Amino acid sequence: MNRLNLLKFLKSKVKSYSQLKNMKTKSIAILLVAIFKISSSIGQLSTFYVQPWQTDNAYPASGDSNYVAINTSVTSFNKLLFYIGGTNSSPKRTTLFLKLAANLGYHVISVAYPNTISIQTACGSSSDINCYTNFRQEACYGTPVSSAISIDTLNSLHIRAIKLLQYLNTTYPTQNWGQFIVGNSLDWSKVVTSGHSQGAGHALYFASINNIDRCVMFSGANDFSNFYNAPPSWIYGSFSTAKNRIFSFLHLQDDGVPYSSQIQVTQALGLWTGGDDSTLVDNLNIPYNNSHLLYTNATPQSMLITPYHNSTVIDMWTPLDNLNNPNFIDVWMYLLTTNIATSISESIGNINKISIFPNPFTSKIQLKNKAGIEDFVLTNSSGQVIWTGKNVDQQDFSDLESGIYFLRVFNQDGQQTIELIKQ
Repeated sequence: MNRLNLLKFLKSKVKSYSQLKNMKTKSIAILLVAIFKISSSIGQLSTFYVQPWQTDNAYPASGDSNYVAINTSVTSFNKLLFYIGGTNSSPKRTTLFLKLAANLGYHVISVAYPNTISIQTACGSSSDINCYTNFRQEACYGTPVSSAISIDTLNSLHIRAIKLLQYLNTTYPTQNWGQFIVGNSLDWSKVVTSGHSQGAGHALYFASINNIDRCVMFSGANDFSNFYNAPPSWIYGSFSTAKNRIFSFLHLQDDGVPYSSQIQVTQALGLWTGGDDSTLVDNLNIPYNNSHLLYTNATPQSMLITPYHNSTVIDMWTPLDNLNNPNFIDVWMYLLTTNIATSISESIGNINKISIFPNPFTSKIQLKNKAGIEDFVLTNSSGQVIWTGKNVDQQDFSDLESGIYFLRVFNQDGQQTIELIKQ
């Protein structure tokens, strides 16, 4: 975007003084600051590809590459945008959104991973009540629990992201990529997970078991069982990330997964705590009613291959204005920068602030931010109690078998269940 086009773009966003008066002060500030940062730093944006074998020679020399974006000339958010594509996607297909994030101040990675099998094809008609959970678990962490896919730990999203960050930290030491790594895991408190379609569900799964900064989903999550005519149980469960940190952007005419099914998933997630939170963004300005559930009815740029499903974020389908700028740039800025104080209830209390590191774990876990929590109960996937404790800062579970466990924490206001993964 050159300077002339930028001025035209700004005028297209604020066409007249009367329109300016009708915008909230906060909306104007978000828009103008973001546009200023984009315009003043466009020449300093750095984007490049890193092949997985460069991060670890255990990966094959062939295969898709990871995408990286950073702009060192803007003030860093000190946050990592961890973006995940959908089925059969490639990181090179989604760059407009990621470039915007980098120009706003994010460190950005889009990770290539095994993604040829659709979770809806594998689980949509399955009678296996754990099909969705197991699929997500294996794709994200490499735990061998799914009969639909075969992804080992090395090829899991979690490890691929860590190895990419380690490579970037070594290769570009002044860019501070290492701040997002803690031991053998990510520092989830600094991570924004995001993704499209199947990748949106992976981003959400990471948010379910880690206390992340926020989760931004495009055309997802799509975990809706046609067999049971309902979302799977993990969508209804307690999340380590507060629900007021989760956002979704959908298309009303989604031709990949019906909008009606996606809406039921958002309801199951609890994004409708204060009533119907969905907001049509077309012809609206930031802050979109402070909604967590945005949707559009815009015509895609291309009409090839599920265009409506792809149009929310993928370059080829995202609608453009007459200056070839994405129509959704305001929406994307809102999703990436809006304060968490929105229409979803923010009264989460101490019980939602507990952090457990690392997760997944191999031996010991550390429990942080546990003020007001009185009791801990660990159960296996069958509900059998494995361990109980009080006022614990650290616990060694080296003797546990690999698998999924559930830690229930209690205080005077109630309880929360956190999913733990033993590798």
